[in-house]
Amino acid sequence: MRTTITLDPDVDRMIKEEMRRSGITFRQVVNQAIRNALAGKTAPRCRPFKLKPRRLSLRPGIDPVMLQHLEEEFEVESFLRKTRKLTKS
Repeated sequence: MRTTITLDPDVDRMIKEEMRRSGITFRQVVNQAIRNALAGKTAPRCRPFKLKPRRLSLRPGIDPVMLQHLEEEFEVESFLRKTRKLTKS
């Protein structure tokens, strides 16, 4: 059956996102959504996942003091670039 409907902008965005995510057509997304809504179904739940904590550290050979100096140099250079732009304006 062919019919014409006017979609709200948020619904249109959701349909297009589902099309991209699932790789199915507009018609399939709309039919699936209507079937699920009329049958009282909710979206399938994803399995919960667990994150495993990992210890973070610098790779061997990276000197934290030198890394701090480098970060400070970048910060100074960034500040100087910004102040030069302000004085040119």
